[in-house]
Amino acid sequence: MKQEVGFEQFGIDPDFRVTSFSDCIVVTTSSGCENQNLLILFLCHLFTEMANIGVFFRGALTLGLIHHSGNIIYGPALVRAYLLETEQAKHPRIILDPDISLPDLVPLGFRVGPHVDQAFGFMPVKRDANDNLEFINAVEFSLGKASWEAAREVYCKEFNEVNIQNNPRYWRDWPDNFRTHISSNLTAYRNDDSIRKKYVWLAQYFNSTYLSKKNRDSEKIVI
Repeated sequence: MKQEVGFEQFGIDPDFRVTSFSDCIVVTTSSGCENQNLLILFLCHLFTEMANIGVFFRGALTLGLIHHSGNIIYGPALVRAYLLETEQAKHPRIILDPDISLPDLVPLGFRVGPHVDQAFGFMPVKRDANDNLEFINAVEFSLGKASWEAAREVYCKEFNEVNIQNNPRYWRDWPDNFRTHISSNLTAYRNDDSIRKKYVWLAQYFNSTYLSKKNRDSEKIVI
């Protein structure tokens, strides 16, 4: 089953598209500061929303040629993203193509949309010290009230609908939900190291990010 969503109905560049098939999601946009920043925000929001219900995924972000029209998708960028996801991502994260310079993938300033003239209150990219790969910093996004408010501003004005939780408790409750899901999976897969190590990575990522922002050692995930 495939589903394609065209964002031109919301007044956004018509090249910004999302298509899902099987257990995959393909998101594309034309290059440019505004479009790429909106894509980063979308990916942070997607990762956060899925994690909030205990669903974790991996992916890759690259820059290149691709044809994405309706349910027809092909091109070297799709192949590159697939290879990065299957061969290098390994953990539940969205990695950045190491062969593309960071400013090309994440434009300087990190601003989104004509209605939002402010930088987000988080660093959009984090580097993994173990494999030196950079990835979308969705956990830090989820911990900042400014991030949620900026995202809500964009989604309400750009999409003309509320695609992000408006419950003021949502951004506060997310860390507890994340901890619960990760702790549960660490226990469930204690005898399967091939799966458990993915949740160990997530727990370490959460702990290092959360403690740097909140400085609450008692609230870290116990591995």
